[in-house]
Amino acid sequence: MIQQGYKVYLLAQGTNAPYKGSKGHLDATADVNVLTDMFIKYGANSNIGISLKDTNLVVLDIDRHTPHKNGLRSLKQAGINANFDSEVFETTPRQGIHVFYRVPDGLDIKTFKHDLMDGVELITDKITVAPSVKSLGGGSIGYQHFGSNFSDANIMPQWLIDLATNVPTSGHGKQSVSYTHLTLPTTER
Repeated sequence: MIQQGYKVYLLAQGTNAPYKGSKGHLDATADVNVLTDMFIKYGANSNIGISLKDTNLVVLDIDRHTPHKNGLRSLKQAGINANFDSEVFETTPRQGIHVFYRVPDGLDIKTFKHDLMDGVELITDKITVAPSVKSLGGGSIGYQHFGSNFSDANIMPQWLIDLATNVPTSGHGKQSVSYTHLTLPTTER
């Protein structure tokens, strides 16, 4: 990940929490020697996160934690045609999907909305990545990476730009955006 140009930090094994005494994502480094020292200090089984700050990379976080919190259903109900087959994505331990996108030139990440709809979030600061694991139900389930390197992520599609930049006007709720249908990644069908 460092070779791809990303700063890496470590998290406590089986969690998304920083180690006690560490600064979590604020400890992110692009120095292999510093990262090696972190692994020596905290252990080779540490979870891994990357800092998205100053990378021009964002992550569409689609949760499917419960029947009542299903981001894929929310996207489908909004009529969004999202095909993730050609994207760089990871599945999460609780059946979610993290889709990695590059931000087009001229768009300011700082203006993006983060909570896009029920179960759908746009992450712009930090993210846990494979080969990390999460402790669930007495066992460990890993993040799974699909596609090429993060640095090869596609540009954000227009439907996602619309969702991220759609700011409600005074006295009105979120404007509706109309799309056609949803296509799941082949691994999720």
